[in-house]
Amino acid sequence: MYGRQALEWLPIFRSVERRRQAIQAIRTSRRLRRRGFEALGSARYSRPEIKGLEKYLDFRGGYYVEAGANDGFRQSNTYYLERFKGWSGVLIEPIPELYERCVRERPRSQCFNCALVEPGSADTTVMRFGDLMSHVSNSDEPSASVDAANWGWSRAYDVVVPTRTLSQVLEEAPAPQWDFLSLDLEGHEEQALAGLDFSRHLPRYILVEAFSMQERLPRLERIFDGRYDLVERLTSQDLLFRRIR
Repeated sequence: MYGRQALEWLPIFRSVERRRQAIQAIRTSRRLRRRGFEALGSARYSRPEIKGLEKYLDFRGGYYVEAGANDGFRQSNTYYLERFKGWSGVLIEPIPELYERCVRERPRSQCFNCALVEPGSADTTVMRFGDLMSHVSNSDEPSASVDAANWGWSRAYDVVVPTRTLSQVLEEAPAPQWDFLSLDLEGHEEQALAGLDFSRHLPRYILVEAFSMQERLPRLERIFDGRYDLVERLTSQDLLFRRIR
């Protein structure tokens, strides 16, 4: 991605900082191209969502919640909905520098800078910056072993962030209904769902990133307690559930 092999081959890009600057320049140029096409009404470069999701959400004026929002565009399952379908909603991103980019990128969204936890958890937690793979610092999940510093594109670091339950966030951002909840939390999706009060907040669709599929699916089904059915496995690790009651 972003010509990584080519950049590593060139001596000038052997330092992490030089590579980071080069990647940022490429991202900026791609953002300008995307915005230019959007100004002309074209979504050609505005579809970062998981393929296959659109057939379930192809209506106007819905409301979304996306946790693990990153910079508001990359791998976003709600960007297209906001820009071209008139949706609005909530974006949750714990890493401060990514949250700040998210605020700039997504003006129709209410952005929250926090990590999602289950009720009774501590008021703060330590996150490890890993760009698209940022995670709770003490996580035992397989994905969390991937360190941004090992990629060579960014410098990994730890940062203390506030915590909230998902329902606490939604209480501050009321909507007529929640049509779609997207969770991409590098192994902490179950903890986030434990903080969702289904008696008050019951999204129509929930997309969950689930590593170790055979272990995670039964646990998710116990959390949903008959409220949701698995409607499609959109990728090898992304499960889409639909509300049935």
